[in-house]
Order: sequence, then C-alpha cells, then structure tokens
Amino acid sequence: MKTVFFYGLFMDVAYLEQQGLKTTIIGKARLPHYRIVIGKRASLIPAEASTAYGVLMKLSDAEAQQLYAEPSVCDYLPQAVVAQSLENDQPINALCYNLPPEAATIGTNAAYAAQLAALAEQLGFPEHYVSEINTTHTEPS
Repeated sequence: MKTVFFYGLFMDVAYLEQQGLKTTIIGKARLPHYRIVIGKRASLIPAEASTAYGVLMKLSDAEAQQLYAEPSVCDYLPQAVVAQSLENDQPINALCYNLPPEAATIGTNAAYAAQLAALAEQLGFPEHYVSEINTTHTEPS
C-alpha cells in the first residue's frame, strides 16, 4: 500500500469510489514549502513561504497506477514528500503526484478551480487557502 498526499479533486473519496478504488483515509494534512497552482488541473510547485493542504490516503500500487493512467492525469509523476498531519502535526512520508514544473501552469481552468475551492472549503481547510485556489487560475501561464 502507498500513502498518497492528494491535493486536487482526488481528495473527494466519493469520486475515487466511483472509479472503483478502495482507499483508506489517513487524514487531512499540510505540505509545507509547496504552493498550489491551477493550469488545466492542479499541481504543486516548490515555494518556500507557502503551504499546500490535502488529504492523505492509502491505496494499492495497482490502484495508484489505475488512477494516474487516466489521460487527464497521465503526465503526473510521483515524488516523495513529508506531509504534516493536521490532527497531531506528525510528519508522514507520502507520495505526491505532480506535473513537471514546466507543465504545471499551462492553460487555465476556472471551473476546476471553483470545484476544488468548494471541496477545500468542505474539508475545512483555511480560508486563505480556499481564496488562493480561487485566484491561482488567473495567473498567466
């Protein structure tokens, strides 16, 4: 089983279940020194003074391969990160799937950003982070 830090619409467990995935939720977490950007989809880029928020889940290797085989996310690559639990601030080693930096800001997708902001608000992430999601898709690519 892999521990994955999800920060986009894959944080929605109902969506993952519709895809036939059986995830185990570990909990909400933050990823210091990363900033969310919205191109066609979400991606995280290194940013010393920023923090991204997401949900840690366990899923099998086969499920991770199935999920990231979709054409809209097949360019995402796994990278090792250390997230911090929002519940107890403990560090948790995880994988985080990201676009290569040069592809992260290609295009814009206001509808995706709006969906993600609504999900982040529903998950109880900080208000400033929800606002960041709502405005990040307007940055030039």
